[in-house]
Amino acid sequence: MTGYEHLCMNCMSDTEGKPQCPHCGFSEDEPQHKDALPYRTVLQERYMVGRVKQTDNESFTYIGFDLQQLCAVQIHEFFPKEICARMDGSADIAVIAGNEVLFDEFLNEFITYQEAVAKFHEQPAVTDIFDIFEENYTAYAISPWAEALALREFVERSGGSLSWNAAWKLVMPVISTVSAMYASGVGHYGISPDTLRIMPDGSMQLSSFSSSAVRVADSGLTPDFVRGCAAVEQYESGGKLGEYTDVYGLAASLFFMLTGVLPKSAPERLRDPRLLLPASTLRSIPPHVVTALANALQVKPEERTQTFERFRAELSAAPTATASLEETQSLRRIPSPYDDSVDREERARREEEEQQEEKKSIPRFVWIVLACVAVLVAVTIGAVLYQASRAETSGSQNSSAVGTSSSVASAVDAGSGVAGKGIQSGAAASDDAATSKNGASSSSSQVSSALSSTNSLSSEQIDVPNLIGKRFSSLSNTSDYQVVQTSKEFSDSIQEGCIISQTPQPGSGKMVKGSAISVTVSRGKAMRTLPNITGMSYEDAKSAVEAAGFVPDGKEEKASDSVNTGEVIGYGGGLTAGSQQYYQYSVTIVVSSGPASTDDSDEDDG
Repeated sequence: MTGYEHLCMNCMSDTEGKPQCPHCGFSEDEPQHKDALPYRTVLQERYMVGRVKQTDNESFTYIGFDLQQLCAVQIHEFFPKEICARMDGSADIAVIAGNEVLFDEFLNEFITYQEAVAKFHEQPAVTDIFDIFEENYTAYAISPWAEALALREFVERSGGSLSWNAAWKLVMPVISTVSAMYASGVGHYGISPDTLRIMPDGSMQLSSFSSSAVRVADSGLTPDFVRGCAAVEQYESGGKLGEYTDVYGLAASLFFMLTGVLPKSAPERLRDPRLLLPASTLRSIPPHVVTALANALQVKPEERTQTFERFRAELSAAPTATASLEETQSLRRIPSPYDDSVDREERARREEEEQQEEKKSIPRFVWIVLACVAVLVAVTIGAVLYQASRAETSGSQNSSAVGTSSSVASAVDAGSGVAGKGIQSGAAASDDAATSKNGASSSSSQVSSALSSTNSLSSEQIDVPNLIGKRFSSLSNTSDYQVVQTSKEFSDSIQEGCIISQTPQPGSGKMVKGSAISVTVSRGKAMRTLPNITGMSYEDAKSAVEAAGFVPDGKEEKASDSVNTGEVIGYGGGLTAGSQQYYQYSVTIVVSSGPASTDDSDEDDG
């Protein structure tokens, strides 16, 4: 690269002096976004501003270039366009008259919030904010730049939806990260397929941290809501936000990953809480996942899954994991509100029937009791038929099983219809009954969600394996279980890269075969020993420092009569080899510039 004048303002690559970037095709003739900083503005004498990549009601997000580290960065500028403007010919911003107090409040909140998020820089599933400063009468937050892809676009490119196994691996580290953030009182309140992004290494990361002023109605700024992901309390003036708010947003994003569509907006779901789910999708998702989503997507905050730890336990389908939470929360085993029918006439007919039911004088709880009785009777009949079928031939067993499943499915659907909340799978049950009459046996017979869950938990369980102490990189997924890393922690007793803990815990009972085990992996000891790097080349010393868990923060040259030119003398700042420092501590490597000047020695002698 011959100079910064050849930097492409769209991708920060070398344009080689060409008017159009050979890497991305961008030309600087394309104007910058209105009110944004001009191309090549330099902040803090370090960060060169490039093109605006994203804008919302609170800020601009630019691609930039770090003139010290010589790498692309992300520059997040506080710019609430409704109450301020950019002065002509200047990088400074001016507050619109009458909004001075409001601007100062929002600016202080922006800085405080960015500083709080920056503390989680070691969490792999969150944007790393490494510099925050004030300039131009506003504030900036700097993060590493990555050519990431928004989850919305990633799902579209993946055929419109993801399998449960693929979605699970992406979402679990995010759940762990946001749970850790809430343990320190930090929320996001804008989780959606637009703020979740897929990184170059295939992991998913949460980005776009904006202050609460644009996450709730009537705050003084127009809120940035993603339809289907914002919880109902965010639409209410003075609505109280909490961990359950972000649980709703992440659950809606997971729903999008599995189906390719978002739920209806929260205000609409107040009138009709059901979620449309195609039968083909419903069949591909484990029953416990449907239940977990149903709980996390309850419209009313008090009925919703309250914490991410709870959400993770229910997604894991681990009875032992959820049992550990029973002392503080009761597990809601509600029927799924999903509607697998996409036929408009059928939905209209059901709505009319439900309206007629509501007009009847019989109390609602009576219908619920009757529905439960119907399910109990149906399951009892099914159990009796199953026991009787064990004495028959193999062929008779198969035929009887399909017939019984169809009967029970019909009974459960009938009960669900009365209660008004169950999976609407009557059509599927009718298809199964027809298949049974024709003498066909098929493992894909449609049964109710409740029956599928019962069969899964009773006949496909395995003992929870013990993975603690094993090296994570050496484990591979099997037909019995998957292993997903959700966090990393320091440990003085567990070697770096090995598993510290797991959910569900080993020896705690049974788990569903094929489900995942979330694990915490050791980072090794928090206090590390500085290695001896004297006499090494700078590159070798840098590698040794990084391998020991420290961050090389540049080099410093110093004269030395005992160390050859270009070789490392040691550490700057008074540090010495063998001393103890925290993991990721920044160190300066001192390199010899050769013997002290002989001219200086002669002058001293004179």
